[in-house]
Amino acid sequence: MKNLLYLLLVLPLFFSCGGTSISEVESIDVDKISNTCEWLDAQIILFEAAIAIGEEIISLEKKQGREKASNLMGEDWQKEMHDLLDKYKIIQSKARELDGVRNKLKIRDSKLLKCPNIEKYDELKDRFIDIDMATSYL
Repeated sequence: MKNLLYLLLVLPLFFSCGGTSISEVESIDVDKISNTCEWLDAQIILFEAAIAIGEEIISLEKKQGREKASNLMGEDWQKEMHDLLDKYKIIQSKARELDGVRNKLKIRDSKLLKCPNIEKYDELKDRFIDIDMATSYL
């Protein structure tokens, strides 16, 4: 899924332990982001949601392999995958909006280091890269 790579390039962010929902992603009001740390916090929400979806896709792909071997794969698998890809499109759209905010605010990596959630951001970014590598074939 090359769209995951886009997220990595556009907004250095991503992964979910607690489970960020798509509604949380949709609720990010980019017009209210006024500083670097607010932007970073929004990126964390995106990373968490994107990682959660990436993990679901990986799980679904493994399930597909098992079901294919048993000749059980069908419409349910296709619907689940379609639903996940729809959610991912929402994340991708918000990522583009946040990229615009980053450019508008002239956010540089050196500014991110001053934010209190930088360690979480870095951890999620690393997890995102791992998920991206695992799903890049899609």
